[in-house]
Amino acid sequence: MRNKLLVIIVASMCLLSNYIQAQKVKSQTVNGTSIHYPIVALPASMKTYTVKSNRMGLDSIEFNRVKSPAERILLEGFSRVASNADLMIRLHYGNLKLYQFASPTVIKSIDDLKGASFNTIIEYTIEVTFEVLDSRNVVIQKETYLSGSSFKTGGTTDIPRRQAKATEVVGAVTTAINEGIEACNVRIKDLFDTYREKHPLEFYAVKPSKTETYDDYATAVKTLEGAFAQSSDGAALVKAIEPSLEFWKKKMTTLNPSAHEDEKSYYFLCTYNLAAAYCYLDDFDKSVAYLDKAKANDYKPGYVGLLRNEVTKRKKMKDQYLADKAKVESNPESIYLKSESANTTPSSVFDLGKKTSTTATTESNYLEQGFLILSTGDTTFGKFVEFDVNLNKGLVSFVPNGGTRRDFHAPYAAVRFASIRGEVYSFGKNGKTRVVYASEQLVVLSTSPTDVWFKFGNREPVLYKTFDSNDGASFVTNYKKKLAEVIKGTCATVEEKVLKGTYDLKKEGVQPLEPFIRDYENECGSKRYEENRLALDPVTVRKTYR
Repeated sequence: MRNKLLVIIVASMCLLSNYIQAQKVKSQTVNGTSIHYPIVALPASMKTYTVKSNRMGLDSIEFNRVKSPAERILLEGFSRVASNADLMIRLHYGNLKLYQFASPTVIKSIDDLKGASFNTIIEYTIEVTFEVLDSRNVVIQKETYLSGSSFKTGGTTDIPRRQAKATEVVGAVTTAINEGIEACNVRIKDLFDTYREKHPLEFYAVKPSKTETYDDYATAVKTLEGAFAQSSDGAALVKAIEPSLEFWKKKMTTLNPSAHEDEKSYYFLCTYNLAAAYCYLDDFDKSVAYLDKAKANDYKPGYVGLLRNEVTKRKKMKDQYLADKAKVESNPESIYLKSESANTTPSSVFDLGKKTSTTATTESNYLEQGFLILSTGDTTFGKFVEFDVNLNKGLVSFVPNGGTRRDFHAPYAAVRFASIRGEVYSFGKNGKTRVVYASEQLVVLSTSPTDVWFKFGNREPVLYKTFDSNDGASFVTNYKKKLAEVIKGTCATVEEKVLKGTYDLKKEGVQPLEPFIRDYENECGSKRYEENRLALDPVTVRKTYR
């Protein structure tokens, strides 16, 4: 499901849908797993790890809500030990910089904020860095996550006790640190860990009719889902799934797809399910063999093509990993990257300095952490240079970690996706497009701060202009009628909610539309809103296209 949604995005944001020739089969999403192959292949001798954390310049009393940093780095393919590990993972977090928005005053201490007015805007940056080293303390990989944000104080800061005055500063920064540590855990697993990762998989069953329940088809899918849920060992998983495989194979021999439309749909079900099962067992030759049978059957060819893309991607990923594994076994030194040691010099928690909004030294504005997925499928982590400013000039400027600056110019033929500030953007001939949501029934795209495009099923895309505080007409426009007109004839229940004023549409941006999108999907769409939102998560996009 995840990969299908992302293929939808790639194909110029158009849904890949097929006319259903018979209504006998239905797709069913199950909780499945697939093998995660790490980006960096380590020698087989590296089997254990340990984690240590280092707080840089943050008071341990004030920042005591940072949740057990070392305990939150978890690798499934390694054994955790207290010492003498093959891999040492070090977390460094801190280097807090704090400043008051639009003020020339240098903030050296929280006391400098004394007497600040209600809703004073405070901005900050905080670093979370991880290093992965071998038993000789040689760095294998090092990356830094720079988080930055702003918040408003809830009242004046003239409370006598220093910790009480710093409560909101500490709360916001603590949240950023915890999120950064979680990002490090995801990234380290992505880089080095081999395991079966959970994600939704799509299989097919037969729709019950007034006279027939087709329980045997439903049982085959339930058996497969139960096997994925309970087993992580490869041999045990194959054995647990075997009853379902045998059922579909046996059914195939009884069907004549050229004789009757129903039998054609059942034949598709069997061949597709077998191909999908073997794909996620990493038996790609068998998967391709059943895909060829499904293709010859010429039923739902679009979905067969999507699964074939998944098989091709997974096989390429496995082959690359095995090739890297063989290389590193013969030359272990090939895993090491040239990297400077981390800056772990402690600093005062409020040794902060002045923020300037125009110079290249202001990382929160000038350089922002993220990654690019290129048209080749390669993923590059690093920092964007003045992302919004340059984009308005038709430029994406990017500094890869450990590399030199690269500039990509419109129409960005070399770039497929960009991730920055927790959002995913697609690039095409029209420039940057934020992918707000995507499913088989609904695609929502944002092409500007006010322009949102809705595509319902096979209908033509429809433009909806959101509230704009700079446009006087926005204050008198009837947004309920505008949005109701956009979805007219597609979902009566949600259209009624729109006209009743259920959704607060007189707010800027796309976010006020999210409750509307959720209700539409849950009532008239795919009914998989949360799964589809997960598919647009930057981590998921990265893992799918790496």
